[in-house]
Amino acid sequence: SLPSMMTSLLPSVTGVWGFADMLRPDFLTLGEVLRQQGYATGSFIQNSNAGSASGLQQGFDTTLDELVRGPTEKLLQGEQLWNWLRSHRDRNTFVYLHIVDPHGPYEPPAPYDAAYHELEPGSGPTVKRVDSLDAEYVKHPSAATRSALYDGEILNNDEKLRAFFDRMKAEGFFDETLFIFTADHGEYLGERGYFAHNPPGYVQDTGVPLILYHKQTIPQQLRVGEPV
Repeated sequence: SLPSMMTSLLPSVTGVWGFADMLRPDFLTLGEVLRQQGYATGSFIQNSNAGSASGLQQGFDTTLDELVRGPTEKLLQGEQLWNWLRSHRDRNTFVYLHIVDPHGPYEPPAPYDAAYHELEPGSGPTVKRVDSLDAEYVKHPSAATRSALYDGEILNNDEKLRAFFDRMKAEGFFDETLFIFTADHGEYLGERGYFAHNPPGYVQDTGVPLILYHKQTIPQQLRVGEPV
């Protein structure tokens, strides 16, 4: 999905179907297009599949992943990102930020795990425990407990993004920045009998949002229904 987002091409064209595949250098990426137009380009990622492991460093002057692994705030508030933004203040810039959470194992920090702890023991039928989805302390997961912890990771990210926007405003970047939000996949969370984001690609897995925000140039709350 990530090479498709960066090239507007399907996997049947790029040949990138799995983790062992890499995007060939003869494909043109969004980063390359913008760099050719004079943009400074930086990639700050917590998912190695969004970088050189998949050939997606193409077009980025700077690609940083190992140093921003970990909690969301390590990427959004890390000085590597802010020093880079300040050093390119006088240029057009394209910055790609890839945050891992919400993602399994679902383990939000306090107080964002409150909804999980408020559930009654044995809330709903239990499901098979999976290390890649369930936190170590979740011994008997259910669809309800997994959803509660997933929602907690979303709430945690909401707060971290709010702090990021506040700093963008304080640093003087916010008003002239176009923000684009999307995701590489959704999660089934028990629907259709699936969890995580494995195939098949039903809408719970593939129907991710695309949100654009610019303070001055994009009409607020305009909804476009067709797939992009």
